[in-house]
Amino acid sequence: MNRLLTLVYDELRGLANARLSGLAPGQSLRPTDLVHEAYIKLVATDDRTWENRRHFINAAGMAMRSILVDRARARMTIKRGGDRQREPLHEDAAVFNRDPSEVIAMHEALEAFAQEDERAAQVVSLRIFLGMAESEIADLLGVTDRTIQRDWKYAKAWLATRMKGEAKISREMAG
Repeated sequence: MNRLLTLVYDELRGLANARLSGLAPGQSLRPTDLVHEAYIKLVATDDRTWENRRHFINAAGMAMRSILVDRARARMTIKRGGDRQREPLHEDAAVFNRDPSEVIAMHEALEAFAQEDERAAQVVSLRIFLGMAESEIADLLGVTDRTIQRDWKYAKAWLATRMKGEAKISREMAG
């Protein structure tokens, strides 16, 4: 496990850095912390037999996603000021990064979507939660860029339907 982590540590840290760079100011989680927390989660699991680099990166990505969702849930609690609204300072940050309820909603929608199309759900998770580019995801999953583009397009439509209703999809397709 330590040897495998050594081989992919820089890549995981880069992915964590890309994902966390879009968070609103004042967040206490740093890329190194996210990678280390993911490592601790992976070590704690009973299933530590990863077939290859891709399998390990996917497992680490799921661990990072879980950590980000858990932190979003914690931020939403009343005790931690979850009833207060924050004013984001960076307009270019993804919407779900600014609102913990949207992180949780995305997580729940992805859980349901994974039952229908596991690879497309992985594409969304890798792209949204880790900030990976389509070409990086294609390489990681061992498919073509075009396959990832199709999965991404399908996933966006499915998730938009699930999260915002049919009206949102109709507007996007018309515009």
